[in-house]
Parts: sequence; structure tokens; C-alpha cells
Amino acid sequence: MQEQQAHHGRTFNGYREGKYFLPNDAAEQERLDLAHEMWRLLLFGDLSWAPFADEPRQVLDIGTGTGIWAIEFAQQHPASHVIGTDISLIQPPEGSIPSNCTFERDDVEEEWVFDRLFDYIHLRAMLTCFNNHVGVVQRIYDNLKPGGWVEYQDYDPEVFGKDQANQQALLKSPVWEWCQLVFKGAARFGRDLMVARRYKKFLMDAGFVDVTEKIVLAPNKPWPEDPRERRMGQYMQANSLEMLGSVSAKLLQGDGMSAEQVDDLICRCRECFQGKELHLYSRMYVVMGRKPRDDELAARSPASDPTAAMAQHL
Repeated sequence: MQEQQAHHGRTFNGYREGKYFLPNDAAEQERLDLAHEMWRLLLFGDLSWAPFADEPRQVLDIGTGTGIWAIEFAQQHPASHVIGTDISLIQPPEGSIPSNCTFERDDVEEEWVFDRLFDYIHLRAMLTCFNNHVGVVQRIYDNLKPGGWVEYQDYDPEVFGKDQANQQALLKSPVWEWCQLVFKGAARFGRDLMVARRYKKFLMDAGFVDVTEKIVLAPNKPWPEDPRERRMGQYMQANSLEMLGSVSAKLLQGDGMSAEQVDDLICRCRECFQGKELHLYSRMYVVMGRKPRDDELAARSPASDPTAAMAQHL
């Protein structure tokens, strides 16, 4: 099995070749850890917004990346056992992580073989990861305990201007050009990068209850006056500058653009992100849902409804 593959100067995971189109090299791992700090700030220091009734004992972190979220959750919840899964083995080795945290290589679009059900399943930044999001949601539902929670934290990559003037400037900018090319390139992989807009529907259709969608706006660079938003803008700016190269390596060069054309577009986008103009926002989604308890399912079944039961016998 080839563990690593080189492509236009970046290193990619060789396991499940073609499944994931972002690199897994040192630069990408640094970006993932930076993005984690950005999400912590976005969530006001929290790791999760799911309203647990009780401490979750069995926790699954899908697409764990460097494992930073799983490690911190395990540290904050010593009574929990946290499993982080990923198709790329880039997590810290055993012995350097909490004893209640483990990592496994797993493709969650394949058959799940866990020996337990979970109280809480967490997913972050999955917009680039799955061919069949609906199928993943169904597997999550099937592998949660009754009353267990799922939580998605994700980006909507379609940025927009803070006002009409910035929106018009965006539409004429290389950032907009880059975004449209990336969306087109992702579609070749069968990926809809705006999928976060549909997570709420996916959860409701699968049978989850108490489904909540929260959208938080994040500035693209440190232009706001509010100190917290300004700090958020610094994280978003750094993340965007690194993402330009990470995403472009396969999505743009695989769409017929030469390396020189891609480099030129990236250079022009960097100038936009580093300049003082073009004030943009991104929508950040937090979507949560609870698997019904057994008593709730029983109350909803036709047998518990006398009218429905009579109708079945007519």
C-alpha cells in the first residue's frame, strides 16, 4: 500500500487514492491545527455546542485530522473514551496522548465495525470528504445510542461582501474567479462544497430530533474593530492563505490549468487576502441533532396511535 503520493510539490495520502483531495503534509497539518484554534475562538472557547444531558462516555471524532480536537475533548472529559478516525495516519503516537483517547484508520463511507454505540459523534470541515453525505448521516444515526448527539462544524466557502460595495468588488476579484474554479473542480470529484447548507435537512430526514442550525459570520481578515472579530479575521486570513495552495494543487491543475496559470491566480488571490481592501464574510455552520430515545420512538410509532392503528385494519 502506498502511504504517500507527491503531486505538484505537495504530499497526499495514498490510502483510498482519490478519496480526499487535500494534502496531508506538514504544512497542511499546521493549517489544520490553526483551523482548530480558529474554531475554538468561533465557539467562544468551546469544543462543542451539543447540549448533552449527561457526560458522553463514548465519543467518535470523524475525520480527526491531526487529532487535536479528540485529544482536547479527552482531556476535558476524563470519563469519556474518545476515538478519532481518519483515512490519513497523521495523529500523535500512543504514549503522547491521553489514555482515554485512541486513533484508528477508517473510511466512514465503508461498513462500520465499531464494537460499541456512541453518545456523541463530532465532525468538522467535512465539506471536501464524502461522496455520499446522506449515507454517512444514516451510519451516524445507526451507531448512536438512543438520546445521543451528532454535531457538524463546517464552512460555507462561498464568501460574500460585508456591504454592496465590497460585494461588487468581490465579483470582479481573483478571489471570486478562484472560488468558481474550485467549485467546478470539486464537482469533478462529486463533491458539493456548499453541502453545509444541507446538513440540517440531512439530519431531519434521517430521523434526528431537536435539530438546530447555527450560522456564525467570520471575517476574512482583521478588518473589524471588535477585538474578538479582529482576532477571528487573523485566523481566517492565515487559513485562507494556506488553503489557496492546498486546494489548488489538485482541483485547479487537474482541471486543465497549467502550473504557471495556477501560480499566477494564487498570487493574485494572496494580494487580495493580504491587502486592506475587500472586506468579506464566510458563513460557519454548527448543526446538531439528537437521536430519539426509545420511548420517543415508541410514542411516534403507528401502534401507539389508536387512529393510525384502526386505519391500518380498514
